[in-house]
Amino acid sequence: MKQNRQSGNTITNGASVIRGILDQKWISTMREAIQRVLDHPGSASVEYTPKGEEGRYYGDFFLWRRDPDFEEFMRHSPLPAIAEKGFEIQ
Repeated sequence: MKQNRQSGNTITNGASVIRGILDQKWISTMREAIQRVLDHPGSASVEYTPKGEEGRYYGDFFLWRRDPDFEEFMRHSPLPAIAEKGFEIQ
């Protein structure tokens, strides 16, 4: 993973695309979880898309606290290990 760094662990001007990290089971599980959240918004959800505009910009906070699929994804998908490696967390 190529990173631009200043001093220490500060990453600047960086973005990563890592393809093929999530298998189809994770993708399917999270696709269903996202649809479930969109269909049943929580009390911390926000619709950011202005009325009458196309598309949808939606936010919901602390999903992992109320949805077991989001918690499982946060704790046990490949992404935490990638973040740990990418940010050199010890």
